[in-house]
Amino acid sequence: MASALTSFHCHLLVLVITHLVPAIAQVYTSISVGSALFATDDNSTWTSPSGDFSFGFRRFPGQQDQFLLAIWFAKIPDETIVWSANRDYPAERESKVELNTAGQLVLKAPGGWELWRSSSNENPRVSNGAMLDTGNFIITGTNSSILWNSFNEPTNTMLPTQVLGSGSNLFSSVSEENYGVGKFQLRFNNPQQSNSSYVLILNQIDIYTQNPYGAYYAKQDVSEVILDKSGYLQVKNSLGGISNLSSKGEVLRTDSDSYYRATLDFDGVFRLYTHPKNFTGNQTWSATWYVPENICLDIYDTFGSGPCGYNSICSLVAHGMPECQCAPGFSLLDVNNKYSGCKQDDVSYMNECNEMGTVISEDQFEFLEMEYADWPLADYELLQPTTEFECKNSCLRDCYCAVTIFQDPKFNNGTGRCWKKKLPLSNGRFNSSAIDRKALFKKFKLNSSSQNPTNPNPGQGRQNQEILILAVLLVERLVENDEEAISDMNWVKKLVMVAIWCVQDVPLLRPSMREVTHMLDGILEISAPPCPFLYSSTS
Repeated sequence: MASALTSFHCHLLVLVITHLVPAIAQVYTSISVGSALFATDDNSTWTSPSGDFSFGFRRFPGQQDQFLLAIWFAKIPDETIVWSANRDYPAERESKVELNTAGQLVLKAPGGWELWRSSSNENPRVSNGAMLDTGNFIITGTNSSILWNSFNEPTNTMLPTQVLGSGSNLFSSVSEENYGVGKFQLRFNNPQQSNSSYVLILNQIDIYTQNPYGAYYAKQDVSEVILDKSGYLQVKNSLGGISNLSSKGEVLRTDSDSYYRATLDFDGVFRLYTHPKNFTGNQTWSATWYVPENICLDIYDTFGSGPCGYNSICSLVAHGMPECQCAPGFSLLDVNNKYSGCKQDDVSYMNECNEMGTVISEDQFEFLEMEYADWPLADYELLQPTTEFECKNSCLRDCYCAVTIFQDPKFNNGTGRCWKKKLPLSNGRFNSSAIDRKALFKKFKLNSSSQNPTNPNPGQGRQNQEILILAVLLVERLVENDEEAISDMNWVKKLVMVAIWCVQDVPLLRPSMREVTHMLDGILEISAPPCPFLYSSTS
């Protein structure tokens, strides 16, 4: 019993020292009252004693005259920003930040008007400021008390020894190169009852009001989040107990050879990163832990655009990173930001609607298919039982219908279902396990004033077919004396025939991905592709 108590108290003592000593006993270089930095090209900074962190102005990517007041890792190649002030409004060239006599950091534009100031109350007993080796910028009083520190006003990142309490939030950035407030938040919800505990939450926010909604991750009974010096994310509960959030069951590490940070990234994923202090080449951060596991599927809310924006489709890649693409017939709102959402390429179809919301000329539309895609909460009408033909026709005749999700009857006890969706499409995702359904996108055909709708790109289809046919002839010539290779020629010809079907110039003739799979598996017979009759020579 005594040894258990001793072990517990030693662990507790380590935590106390870890969190208190860096803030009150760290050696630092004093920044005197009246000191100032300017947004210029000379890159003057206030640097921590070890040189690990710098405080100053950083130029916005691609901008010559816009700067961000920030703190960043100073010894690694990408100089990752961990804190910033006034993040939605870049400072102009020649802007100034000054530690004033009232104990406040004040950011001013070249004309002298104030852009931002630290939130500490005015204090005539200010002593100095300092950039600590922890990455925390502090302002101290004459009695060594801390009047203000950047750890208490985090942006999107936590650093070792930093504690996030119930009154603190993290807000994601807009993108990797836009440091403004994005659409995701880490926060503690307020208990609904006096005997309730706090809950750690990740949620979407309204970018205009920062009002939260649509939680997609929750950790019960959390009063504090702590990133310790060894790179573990820990949580404290309402009884004061501490447990590891990032790696349960492991012993406390004493790794001083790496940098650590925990960041709510622009894609809505909260990740723990590590970076070696000693490295060669262009070393990058490695994500060692993250939540949620699949943000594409975990964001399931009737509000908000999801991680990829409206009218887009989300699929998962490495380290919980969402991969975004536009739905057929849509393109990116911002070509430089694939997470910005998508816009419809052609909205002239509304001219084909009457006052009853019914399509006038049905032959002006076609459907494009996509397997495994869905917008599960964007439907406004459900048809069941139904067939794929009826599903298409219902959407075709409805001016408000942009896409339908059709569920094959064989996966639903013989009952086909059709969900009709209207714009904007929200929280779109790819789900490879959803083999029972496919998306049918209604697309306005090209009109005669632009191109022939049955021949949108004359010559391209013929060129593709000619290349494939020449490839077969070449293979036959190469393997004509090889019996083993000749035995595989039937398979090669099957692949070529399927490929020719896939590059047909008339979209309706092209097989779906499901049909392609069935052709290759021998479930569907592969008929001879049609001749390129559209490309007869003219003089």
